[in-house]
Amino acid sequence: MSSSADDTFMRFHQKAQARKMDLAMRGLDCPNVLIDELYERAEAGGVAEATWPRFLLEQIPSPRGEEEPEPRTLQRIAQCFLDSLLGGSDVHVQRFVFACKNFAGVIAELGPFAAVSVREANVNLGKIEDAQRAAAAQGAPANSLEALLKHESASGMHGAGGVLQDPSAAMGILWVARFLAFWEEVVVLRTVPPPADAPADAEFRETIMAAYKSTLLPYHGWVTEKAFVLAVQAAPAWSDVERHFAPTLDDFKSDVHEWVRISQQIQDRITAVLRALDLEDTRKSM
Repeated sequence: MSSSADDTFMRFHQKAQARKMDLAMRGLDCPNVLIDELYERAEAGGVAEATWPRFLLEQIPSPRGEEEPEPRTLQRIAQCFLDSLLGGSDVHVQRFVFACKNFAGVIAELGPFAAVSVREANVNLGKIEDAQRAAAAQGAPANSLEALLKHESASGMHGAGGVLQDPSAAMGILWVARFLAFWEEVVVLRTVPPPADAPADAEFRETIMAAYKSTLLPYHGWVTEKAFVLAVQAAPAWSDVERHFAPTLDDFKSDVHEWVRISQQIQDRITAVLRALDLEDTRKSM
């Protein structure tokens, strides 16, 4: 496959996995169908990317046979994050990574301007997965975020005062949480319509930069900041992006509220364990 075809397949794979996970989390048997085969069917049938969710509902039906509404983007993502809550204060690492990959896939669909943000998120998710595999190989609990970070901290790899070794699970978790906080701020700001006289080709860039200044900029060095600002110049008008989230502003507001409510729980738990283990690194990147 070409790089473009690989990216398309990965987006399809993430949506198909999300559909399978949805059935599993509801205690329902998932039809035994390979995602590769589904992708081939979609290609052969000329199924447009925008209609993949409906296609997947048809190809991976509920065994109960009920008619299911097609979940909107943030509804689906919110469910993935909800599934990653573990107990009263912990996070299920594998499910969290799965939810973040799905969300990163959604952001990637918004356009090339999001590439820097998505690339960094995927790099940091890879750090978490690598650390999880290493911990599991040593017989340590690896699907509890608290247990994984305690195991990593006990190894002595990190310095006092939140000076983290990179790569590590802690560094990956820290930056993924910042990625989520940034996009939370973006969508929350978009729930308030801009002034009627705001330039259509600039309003979304202004939203992104406002969210960036309050979430990521405090931790970005000069090089990272310049790369981000340059990428954002390619951001499209919000009217070209909003269709990826919801059909109406009311639906969008409702979905943002639910996703942020759940994502905030995840971030609160992440922040608590990082602080408890002295793993909250506030140094700037390059």
